Amino acid sequence: MKKNQIIFALVAIVLVGFFLRAYHFSDWLHFELDQARDVRVVEAAIIGGPGELTLLGPKAAGTFLRLPPTFYYLEYVSALIFGSSPSGMAVFVLIFSVLALPIFFLLLRRFFGIPLALGLTLIFATSHYFVMYGRFAWNPNLMPFFILLGLYGLLRGVDELDPKRKHFFVVGLVSIALATHFHFLAFLAFPVIVVVFLAYKRPYFPWKTWALAIGLALATYFPVVMNEIKAGGTNTAEFFSAITEKSSKGDEHLLIEKFFRNISEHSLHALVITTGFERGTFPAFYVQDRLRWNCPDKCDDGKWYGVVSALFLGLAILLAFFFWWHEADVKKRDFLALCLIWFGVTFFLFLPLAYTIAPR
Repeated sequence: MKKNQIIFALVAIVLVGFFLRAYHFSDWLHFELDQARDVRVVEAAIIGGPGELTLLGPKAAGTFLRLPPTFYYLEYVSALIFGSSPSGMAVFVLIFSVLALPIFFLLLRRFFGIPLALGLTLIFATSHYFVMYGRFAWNPNLMPFFILLGLYGLLRGVDELDPKRKHFFVVGLVSIALATHFHFLAFLAFPVIVVVFLAYKRPYFPWKTWALAIGLALATYFPVVMNEIKAGGTNTAEFFSAITEKSSKGDEHLLIEKFFRNISEHSLHALVITTGFERGTFPAFYVQDRLRWNCPDKCDDGKWYGVVSALFLGLAILLAFFFWWHEADVKKRDFLALCLIWFGVTFFLFLPLAYTIAPR
């Protein structure tokens, strides 16, 4: 494909994605208790000035732990630009959801050819899951943009032939740091993923580049640090309490039961995200003198969708390992390595939480 054709196709895909996310945006805005809480926080800052913004953000995952306030700050800026109505405060989520599309294409081009990268970007643009999560203001909804930008930045940062690798490394590290602001499990998983990938690649950068990247990443937590100093570390105590609470959930299930449930959740949610199909099910595995499985009537209706999606997911992982092992192109090999590390870390992180996983 010629360059003009590629640009035209990508712009068309982005416009389709924008239309699906923006059509009747205000009228069909999803609004629940979390959104009402966030609007009240930002409304106080609109009335009283930015000094009313908090040093901590929304509560994390049903605990008393508070995330960094970046989501509130972005919502405040959105309100200043697009109006202080609930829809005006939510516009920034729509914008980041659309901006994720071209970044996704650039990320895919690290491995795939242009036609396949465009096709996959079209799936991303029209995914019912991603469209819906781009239409309302909730802190996890920002993660796709920052995750994709972080992955892209890291891959270009470790590419020794890239003349701008130092700049992209800084962008990648800061983007991943910001992604950890929007979900508790992201805070746990993403630093591990970055450390493992950098240990795998062992890239060389001048100490100033390392200092800048790590310094800016840590600086994104400045409001949280200020709060901890003022509040005597109460949020840090809530963090350790949240870890204990989350890890204790599902203790009544054995590890083998959690393993099969984890596979089930990953495959079924992959089915939802890529196709929008929600009627897939998977047999429940449990130990009773030996490993058994159960699939009642409701499960039986959609079990083959679930089984096929699990087989596809397993095949995808095996093929990723196969291609990584045999790939000679360093750029493509790094792409596969990062994908495998990302999946591996998150899969094992979710293992103790297998019975409480949500698609987000």
